[in-house]
Amino acid sequence: MATRPVRLLGRATELARLSALLEDALAGRPRVVLCAGEPGVGRTALLRRFTHDAAGTGVEVLWAPSFGSPGAPPYWSWRHIPGLPDPFETGAERPTVVERLADRLTRAGADRGVVLVVDLDGADDASVDVLPGLVRSLRSARVLICVSGADARRAWTDLRAEPATHTLPLGGLDRDTVGLLLRARTNRPVPADVVARVSEATGGNPLHVVELARWLADRSSSPMPRTFDDVVAARTGALSEPARRVLDAGAVLGDRFRIATVARMLDLPAADCLGAVDELVRSDLLSASVTSGRAEFHHTAVRASVAAAMSIVDRVRLHGRAARAIRELAGDRVTDELGVLTHHWSAAAAGAPSAEAYRSARRAGDDAMRRLAHPDALRLYRVARDHADAVDPAEHAGLLPALAAAAVACGELRDAHLSCRAAVDAGRRLGLPALIVDAALTLEPVGEPGWDGDIHRWCTEALAVADPDDATRVRLLARLTQAAVYCGPAEEAERTSAEALRLAEACGDPDATVAALSARQLVRSGPDDTAEVATLAERMIAIGTASWRPQVELWGRLWLIDTHWFAGRLAAVATETTALQRCVDRLDGPDPRWHLLVTRAALAFARAEFEEADAFLQEGLDLFRRIGHPAARGASVAFRLLLGHHRGHPDGFLATDTWNFGTDSRWDLYARLGRAFALADSGRLDEAAAMYSRCGSPRRWFFPVSGRLVAWGIGAQVTAALGLTEDVAFLRESLLPYRGRYITGGAGATNFLGPVDLTLGKCAAALGRWDVARDELAAAGERCREIGASGFRAEADCDLAAALAAGGDRAAGAALADRTLPLARALGMSPWVARLEALAGPEPTPSTAAPPAALSPAPSTASEPTPLTPLTVLTAREREVAALVAEGLSNREIARRLVISERTAQNHVQHIFVKLALTNRAQLAAWATRHRG
Repeated sequence: MATRPVRLLGRATELARLSALLEDALAGRPRVVLCAGEPGVGRTALLRRFTHDAAGTGVEVLWAPSFGSPGAPPYWSWRHIPGLPDPFETGAERPTVVERLADRLTRAGADRGVVLVVDLDGADDASVDVLPGLVRSLRSARVLICVSGADARRAWTDLRAEPATHTLPLGGLDRDTVGLLLRARTNRPVPADVVARVSEATGGNPLHVVELARWLADRSSSPMPRTFDDVVAARTGALSEPARRVLDAGAVLGDRFRIATVARMLDLPAADCLGAVDELVRSDLLSASVTSGRAEFHHTAVRASVAAAMSIVDRVRLHGRAARAIRELAGDRVTDELGVLTHHWSAAAAGAPSAEAYRSARRAGDDAMRRLAHPDALRLYRVARDHADAVDPAEHAGLLPALAAAAVACGELRDAHLSCRAAVDAGRRLGLPALIVDAALTLEPVGEPGWDGDIHRWCTEALAVADPDDATRVRLLARLTQAAVYCGPAEEAERTSAEALRLAEACGDPDATVAALSARQLVRSGPDDTAEVATLAERMIAIGTASWRPQVELWGRLWLIDTHWFAGRLAAVATETTALQRCVDRLDGPDPRWHLLVTRAALAFARAEFEEADAFLQEGLDLFRRIGHPAARGASVAFRLLLGHHRGHPDGFLATDTWNFGTDSRWDLYARLGRAFALADSGRLDEAAAMYSRCGSPRRWFFPVSGRLVAWGIGAQVTAALGLTEDVAFLRESLLPYRGRYITGGAGATNFLGPVDLTLGKCAAALGRWDVARDELAAAGERCREIGASGFRAEADCDLAAALAAGGDRAAGAALADRTLPLARALGMSPWVARLEALAGPEPTPSTAAPPAALSPAPSTASEPTPLTPLTVLTAREREVAALVAEGLSNREIARRLVISERTAQNHVQHIFVKLALTNRAQLAAWATRHRG
C-alpha cells in the first residue's frame, strides 16, 4: 500500500511519539507500537502521514494489509511484502514464515531502516499468529512495527508482554480541533454552539466529525443526525435505487470487492453496475479502479453501518447470492476463495445446517492444513462440524480425524482426543475401519495413561479389523509400539517394533521404513542396546542421504550421538556434531537448530565449558521462546539442574513455579526428583526429603527406557544425600549392571550425569562401604580424566576425599582435596570449592568434628542433617571478598582489585551479610580475620 501525504489535525503528540520510537529503532533497538482505538478514530490516517514522513527520510515502508472481509486465505497479509520469498504456497511451517520475515526485515533495516505497518482488523489467523514470534526474532534489527486494529485479537495480549512494545491509544479530538476540522471540511466558519453539539455527538471521532461536516455543508437547515449510522443513512437515502442495491451487495462482500461479483449477485448488466458504482464514487462512499475491476469503501465503519441497516432477510439473501457468484466466477481457481465461500454459505444458512457451508469449510480447512496454517484449519473444520447435520454421516465422520490433526497441531489436545474417539465410534457404527486407522495414526503417545491407552486399543483394533496396505500396516505397528513403550508392556513393544521393521524391509516404502526405524529406536533407546541403535542410526542416515531428506538424516545423527554419550565418547560426539551441523544447514525452521544447540550445550557442559554451554542453551531457548515452543521450559530446567549441580543453584531455581510443567504427565516424576536433587544439592535436606517422599518407592517408578538411567542416577544421589539406605541399596543394584557406562538420556536427549561409577560410589559411601566407595570414586575420577570431563572429575575427587576422610584416612582426604582445589576453582565450581576447602583444612577438634553434609556419609534420617560449617556456606569468590573487607577496602577498591563491577562487589558483601547473619562491615572484618587462611 503506497503512502501519501495526509493533513492531520490534533495528532502532533502521537506523531512525535512515533518519530521517537522510529529513532530508537534506527539506533538498533527494534520497537513495536500498538495503535488502538475505535473505528473512525484515525489510526490509518495517522500511520499514512507518519510513514509518508518516514519514507521521505529514506526509511523503507512496508504495509501488511488485511483482507477486507472474512475468510482470508492463510498468510494473506504477509504475501504483500515485496521481496519476500513465498513460503506459503509450499506449506512452510509458521516458524519458517517467522524466520523468513525476520530475515527480510533485518536485511532491509540494515540498509536504511524499516517501518512495517500491520492491519489486524480483518486479518486471517495465520497472519496474526506470526506477529509475536516475528517481534521476538528481531533482536537488534532497525525495525519499527506499527500494529493497527482492535485490541481483541489474541496476538494483542502477547505483543503487550514484549519489552519492545509500546501502546499508542487514539482517542477523540478535543473541541477546538473539532472546530478546526469542521471549518476545513465546510470551507466556512462554524458557530461555536454547532461545534459544541458536533463535539458532544461524535466524542471527537474524526470520521464521524467529517461525516457531520459533509451534512452541514449540504443541509445545515435540517435537524442534525444523532448517530453515525443516522449520518450514513441520510447519505445513502439520497442515492438512486441501483446505487443502493450495489452498495448493499458490496457491504455484504466486505471492505473491498470485485465489481463483477456485485453484477453477478444482482443480475445487473456490466454497464448498469458500473454506472451505479460511478454514482457511489461521486458520493464519496466508494473508490474504484477500472484497471483492477475492484471497488473499496472509504472506511470500514461506513461499510459496517450500511450492512447493519439491512434487514436480516435481505442480508441472508445477499450472502447466498454472494456465495454463488464467487463460486461461478472463480471456476478452477476457487482455492483462495474457499474461506470466503465458507463465510457466505454459513451466513446464508442463518443458523441452519448447510451442505454448501459444510463442504466449503471442509475444503478450506484442508487447504489451510496443506499450507500448515493450523489455527485457520481448526477454525474452518469446526465450522464444518457445525453444519455436519446437512451431510451424510459417513461424510461427517471423515472430517473428524482431520479436525483432530488440526487440534493436535494447535495444542488443543482435549478436542483432538474427543474427535478421534468420535471417529473410532463412527468407524465401528458405520462399518468404516479406515476411520479407526486414521484416528490411531493421528495422535501420538504423550505419557498420559488414558490417552496412550486409547491409542494402543485403536491400533490393536485397526490391525485386526482393517486390511491396510503394507505401508499403512507398518505405520500402525510403529504407532502401537510407541504407545506400548509409554503404557508399559515392554514385551509387546519389542515384538511389534521388530514386526514393523521386517514388514518395512519387505514393502520397500521409505516412509514406512523411517516410521519402523523410529519405533524400534524408541524401544532400544536405553544403554543396553547401543550396538543395535548404532545400526538403526546408520540406516536412517543412509535413507536421509540417498533421498536428500536432511530431516531424516538428522534423526539418525542424533541417535548415533546417543550411543556415544552412553559410552562417554565425547570426542566422537564432537565429530558427529559437525555432521549434524551439515544437516541443520539444509533445513528450515527452529527445530533442527534447536537439536544442534542442545547437543553443543550438553557437550560443552560435559567438558566443564560452562559459559559456552550456557550460551549455546540460551541461544536455543531464545529460538524456541520466540515461537512459544512448549519444549523450551522443560529443557531449560533440566539443563539448569545439571549446571547448578556444579556451579550452585540460584534461590529462584528452587521455587515451586520453576518445576510446574502443566499437564504433561511425563514430567511429573522427573520434576519431583529433579527438585529434590536441587534441594539436596543446596543443603535443604528437610525440603528435599519432603519432595522425594512424593515420588513413591523407586520400585514402583516407571520411566521409558530412554530416561530410566537418568532417573535412577538422580534418585540414587538424592537418596544418598538423605541417608535413605533401603532406597539407596535398591537404586545402587539397579545401576550396577551399567558400571563403566555413563548416565545420560537416550532418544535424542542429552542429560549427562557423568560416569555410573560416580553415582555408585556415592551410594556406597551412603551405605558406609568405604572401601567400595573409594574404589568406585577413584575409577570414576580416572574415567572423567580420560574423556576430558573435568567438572565430573573434580566432583569425583571431592567425593573420594570425603570418603577417605570419613573412612579414617583424613590426611589422604585432605591431600586429595588440596590437589583438586585448583581445578575446581579454575572451573568456577563454587559449591565444590567450598567443600574441598573444608576437607583440605586442619583436622577439626572432637567437639566440632563434622564433615560437610554433602561430602560426609549421609545422616541416617532426613530430619537430622549434618550442619554446614560457616566456611562451606560461602562461595570461593565471597571468601575473597570477605578477606578484602578485612583489609579495609571499600566496594570500589574491591571491584578494582577483583576486576568486577562495583555493583557486583556490593552484592557479594550483602550476600555474605545474609549468609553469616552479620549487619555491618566491622563484624565481617572481624569474622574474616578469625578465619584468615
